[in-house]
Amino acid sequence: MELTARGAVNLIEAISASRKGLEAQLKQLWPAIAALLTLGVVMVVGTFALAHATGHRISDLTRDPADLTHSEVYLGLLSNIGVLVWTAAAAVCLFTAVTMRWLGDRQAGRFFLASGLVTLLVTLDDFFMFHERLMPDVLGVPQYLYPAAYGLMMLAYLGSFADSILRNDYLLLVLAFGLLGGSMGIDSVVHFSDKKAFVEDGLKFMGILFWAASFFRFAHVALVNRAGRTSSSVVDPQSVKTCARPH
Repeated sequence: MELTARGAVNLIEAISASRKGLEAQLKQLWPAIAALLTLGVVMVVGTFALAHATGHRISDLTRDPADLTHSEVYLGLLSNIGVLVWTAAAAVCLFTAVTMRWLGDRQAGRFFLASGLVTLLVTLDDFFMFHERLMPDVLGVPQYLYPAAYGLMMLAYLGSFADSILRNDYLLLVLAFGLLGGSMGIDSVVHFSDKKAFVEDGLKFMGILFWAASFFRFAHVALVNRAGRTSSSVVDPQSVKTCARPH
């Protein structure tokens, strides 16, 4: 009986402490909860409105494409994996941007924010086929203009953050630009064929991998340097190697 009573008391105390903890969490996290609920409602209502406006069933916009078309799940495999890698790179950059700004390093915060936004834009373009379908078919923008637009965007990005990039081990990023540029060049000048698609998409996928790897490394080194209270404003690979060397 004594053990049972003690167990009941412990359970009541645990529930009381948990309730207080939940109340404290609610006070702290209510802005994030409200923002997430708002985003979710906007997306769901927007999906319903788009289905109604285009004459599609709602399930056409909520279910998996392979399930809708009764096709093999591996169709579009390389493209889908590429979008996942793009998304991971964008998430890492944006997370690092917020963290570095919170730690007081505004220069690194701006660099990772711009890198994340550029990566996110390319991700959305790749996933929703902006330059292949949306721009020419819906907005009437010729597809041949997109290489120039991307080129100008990248020049502005590199010009703004050249110093931050050059402080890093930037070889992976150089290789990423080379592979993605090669893919874009083939897409612009070579007529479609199965072999052309294989080479173009293969170069693009490898470029995505190198792009993501370069920013994973940039973010890792920046966060490690900050954690080690180094004087580097963005990244300093040599200092990380020095800190990691056993004494």
